Amino acid sequence: MRYFIGYKGGGDIEKYYQHLTADLSGRFGIADLSRRVPPHFTLKYPFVVNNTANIEKSIEIFLEGKKSIPSVIDGFDRFDHETIFLSVAPSHELSVFVKDCITELGDLGDVEKFDADTYRLHLSVARHLDVATFDLVWGYLNDLPKPHFEFLFDNVTLFVEEDNTWNAKKVFKMKTRDF
Repeated sequence: MRYFIGYKGGGDIEKYYQHLTADLSGRFGIADLSRRVPPHFTLKYPFVVNNTANIEKSIEIFLEGKKSIPSVIDGFDRFDHETIFLSVAPSHELSVFVKDCITELGDLGDVEKFDADTYRLHLSVARHLDVATFDLVWGYLNDLPKPHFEFLFDNVTLFVEEDNTWNAKKVFKMKTRDF
C-alpha cells in the first residue's frame, strides 16, 4: 500500500480548507482536494511498503520528548504557476522540527527524501493548474480576506491511500506544550 507522513490539520483549518477547496472546484472546475486528502503538510512523499510497524516505531522514537509547536498560517503563496497553497509562517522552532523530521524519517520507504534545507511547509488548495486557470484562481484568492490561523503543530500522521483517497492511518500526538 502507499503511505505518506505529514501533519494533519483539524478544527478551523480543516473547515476552511474544505470550504475553500469546494468553492474553487465549483468556480473553476478544478479538483476539490478535500475530497481526496485531509488538510495536511507533507513531511515525507508517498512511498510503498507492506508493513508499517518499523515506520510507526521510527515516528514514535522521533517524537519522544517533542512538544507541540505554536504555528501560524498566514495567507496564500504559490509554486510557479501550478500550485497555490496556504502558507505557514515558519518559526525557528518549527523550521528546526521540520528539518529534523525530514532528516530522521526521510530514508523510510522507497522514494528520495525532501531537501530539508529548502523545503517549505505548505497546504495545497489548488494543484496541477495550467497558466490561465492559475491566473484566474490566484486573482480570486487575492480578493478574499487573507487567511490567518494560529494553531499548534501537535502531530505527525501516517496517511494511507485507500480507493484513491488518503486517510489518516495513525496520528502520533506530540506532548502538550506548557504555557
